[in-house]
Amino acid sequence: MVTPAFLAAASDEIMKLYADLEDAIKTDMCRRLASLGKISTSTDWQARILREAGSLGGDIDKYLTTYDKKTQRTVKQLFKQLTTRSTSGEIAPNQQQMIAATQGYKGLITDLHNLTRTSTATTEFVIAANNLYMQVASGAFSYTEALKSTVDAMAAKGLYTLSYGDRSYNIESMARTCVQTALGQTAGRQSMAEAEATDTDLVMVSAHEGARHTDKPANPWSNHDEWQGKVYCTTGEREYRDEDGNVHMALNLYEATGYGEVDGLCGINCRHTFYPYYEGEAERYDNAELREYRQADLTLDGKKVTRYEAEQELRKTERMIRGWKRKALCQQEAGLDDTAARIRLGSWQERRSSICKQTGLRPDWTREYIGTPDGKQPRGIQPQQAAAAPPAPAKPAAAAPATSGAIKTAADAQTALVSAVGFQNVASSFKAYDPEVQIANTIQLKTLEGKFKAVGQSTGEINGKAGPSGTLAYVSSGVVKPTEQDLSLCPAEFRKPQDQIAAHTKDMISKRWFMPCKDGREGIYIVTHEYGHMIQNILVKKEYERQGLPASDPYRFYNPAARTSRGRLSWYLKTRKDYEIKCKNEIIDIAKKIDKKFNYNDNISRYGDSNPAEFFAEVFANSQLGAPNTLGKAMQRWLAAHKI
Repeated sequence: MVTPAFLAAASDEIMKLYADLEDAIKTDMCRRLASLGKISTSTDWQARILREAGSLGGDIDKYLTTYDKKTQRTVKQLFKQLTTRSTSGEIAPNQQQMIAATQGYKGLITDLHNLTRTSTATTEFVIAANNLYMQVASGAFSYTEALKSTVDAMAAKGLYTLSYGDRSYNIESMARTCVQTALGQTAGRQSMAEAEATDTDLVMVSAHEGARHTDKPANPWSNHDEWQGKVYCTTGEREYRDEDGNVHMALNLYEATGYGEVDGLCGINCRHTFYPYYEGEAERYDNAELREYRQADLTLDGKKVTRYEAEQELRKTERMIRGWKRKALCQQEAGLDDTAARIRLGSWQERRSSICKQTGLRPDWTREYIGTPDGKQPRGIQPQQAAAAPPAPAKPAAAAPATSGAIKTAADAQTALVSAVGFQNVASSFKAYDPEVQIANTIQLKTLEGKFKAVGQSTGEINGKAGPSGTLAYVSSGVVKPTEQDLSLCPAEFRKPQDQIAAHTKDMISKRWFMPCKDGREGIYIVTHEYGHMIQNILVKKEYERQGLPASDPYRFYNPAARTSRGRLSWYLKTRKDYEIKCKNEIIDIAKKIDKKFNYNDNISRYGDSNPAEFFAEVFANSQLGAPNTLGKAMQRWLAAHKI
């Protein structure tokens, strides 16, 4: 019999093969990126890129040939097992069942072959190398810092990504879907052929714990837990008798279960199948057992959940573990420090252990597996070892705000910046600052994050890197991916004691370089200003998407044929500039409604008047620090209107 457990596990070997393939290509790319060497002239750099890209393309062809052969052998064995399980007792498969197996095998091989031909590896390599060059050439980053940032971005982005609607899927999940769906559909066709050969129009559908359920089903059959484990009729509806002679109604298989539909029985990712049922036989499942499958009888984080809901939470955690393993591996291959990535990996591994301990679920190790040259998996550093708390379950990119624990020491601040604010890392350059500086800025960041969630929607760290001459702090973000952003509080300002930072800010306010704030809050003015930039970067990403940029394909409008970096990024730069101007104009319009005598020059600082991005950050700081002027009040209304 083809069981749900067989279908669930059938794709494990295929997933490992495709994880090995993608990670072999990714690590190859990272090694080549590191081997490009130090930045020299643009012409020489482009020549090195093209040489490596051409060589990479040749190696990828070799990888694909090898993995095609391995895939064919594995799939052939799966279909042999499937056909054996699909036949009843010792009966040999009939001709129609063998035809179904052959068609299913050929279709799956074709689908898997096509999957591996969707790679954009060489294009991604050229883009990554050019980004590395631009970061270093700008003077804002050292070569090592830029290389780490580029490698991290490469690790996070799948080389094989397919999009359906507003979701994107990597190659492992697509391979799992292809295998599980192909086997399920083939098993369905084979069962239908056996039912026809034995002259019965009744079938029994299998059942399993954790069957699909949603509160808003798209179709009557979308909730699999409602129709599993019952007898149905393939030719319409009719009565039948069970082993005790009791009469039941067998509903139409197609109408009740959606057999043949993408979200129905034997559809996409469905683990159910069916087999012929003969009147008078014992039914495999009773109503009490099926009710138990649907009950919310598990407890997770203090809440009652169904097995399906708990499994979905576990699957999400396993995806995060795999992602952080990949980042650590790519950093290793590029010769970079992978400590921060392994700390995050350890946090998610601890979360997985907690889910399993609370619910009794077992982890699916294949979903955490990544391909490595020796098969050994990157090891996580446990949070208690690194003084970093694990992320909360509801928010993978960053943990939810801490519910207890005052920030009284530098160690408290460093922990809270990860667990309560949501940064992925606290750099040693920030940890070197005076404890009072760390504590004051962390408390403010935690307060702002509780309101606006900007860090939680981003990926990045907080550090103490120096910026261009005269810079007090800055947010470094990607042009293409503005939510990949680091917050830097520069040593020229933040190496000072907290009272000196406050005094300097107060002097800047008196000279109208900064906007007004409530007395006693000057020491957190700069970090509040920078948080305003982080909010606007979140909004810029959303504006990109409103303008037609798919979230699954952020480089859609990147123009590699342009001669200059600004030319290659022209769509992104123009869209950002236009949006920043739009934000400024909207806020000014609100200010004019608040005060009919509103005077722009009386309300804006000199720094805020320098460009629309600084206008936004300056007015945001004014709106949050206890003494908002007309523009600050307008910003408060603008944020509320945009539900930020």
